[in-house]
Amino acid sequence: LDGVSVLLLLVFAIAIMDGVTAAFLTRPGHVLMFAAAAFAANLGAQLVAGGAAALVTRGGKPLTAFTIALMAGNRNLGMLLAVMIDTAHPDFHLFVAVGQFPIYMLPALALPIYRRVLEK
Repeated sequence: LDGVSVLLLLVFAIAIMDGVTAAFLTRPGHVLMFAAAAFAANLGAQLVAGGAAALVTRGGKPLTAFTIALMAGNRNLGMLLAVMIDTAHPDFHLFVAVGQFPIYMLPALALPIYRRVLEK
């Protein structure tokens, strides 16, 4: 099932990115602004959810707080786009597309932080 999931995520990522390169070439500032907003929203959701999880678990395992934070930050806007595809503004499609970058990049970028905290 893991292999099938990876293949499905790859198909989704390729499909959702359709038009992002063209948009970046014509309006790079617009695309970068959306990407920055996507990273900020993802990080913000992770910080809030991670803080809440740490409070709720009261000294529980940091891994639990990290897991809850990661899941909160990586909400799937692709499902929302599927429902709104005919009515959503084209900029929403662009935001959902660039919103995939923090979903795939932040866990790898945060790995040294996770390791350092979990080693203690």
